[in-house]
Amino acid sequence: MVKKDETNGPGAEEEAHFIAAVKRIREELGWSQGELAKRMSDSGWEGFHQTTISRIEKGERPVRLGEARGLAKALGALVGQMLLPAEQSKTLRDLELSVVNAEKAATAIAASAQELLGTQTSLQYELEEALEISVDESADDWVRERYSSVIEAARRALKMTPNGVMKEFLESYYGVDPEEG
Repeated sequence: MVKKDETNGPGAEEEAHFIAAVKRIREELGWSQGELAKRMSDSGWEGFHQTTISRIEKGERPVRLGEARGLAKALGALVGQMLLPAEQSKTLRDLELSVVNAEKAATAIAASAQELLGTQTSLQYELEEALEISVDESADDWVRERYSSVIEAARRALKMTPNGVMKEFLESYYGVDPEEG
């Protein structure tokens, strides 16, 4: 049990912020107390059980410095961030998560650009193969139209560039040419 004089002494406010952050971040992650305890145990903190987390969150058990680091790491946060008042801590955490999401999106864009360029290599080969065959004049009109349509679509696709695709997206998203506005 945390002693009465410990709840009002130096650092008590920061400890309260840390405890509140443990609960808030755990809940944001959708984890039970048992899940957090398991993650702590899995990372070498033997003796961490659901009841340990419960007692910490209720302020019934103090958090040692090493445990604070372990909890912060398990929750994907920094100890210093968790010592801040709730609103500041949440704002900083939200910003960090947004940065991570932006970086993931940029990585996905790069992967898509690489996929486009790789697909164009195959497309070039397939187009050359298709151009070597000719559609027989006796073929139905729809077959000849389809052949011409696919050939033109392939040529357009070969002209696509990652920059061009992004420019087109930005123009449609913002309604203006990004180089002009």
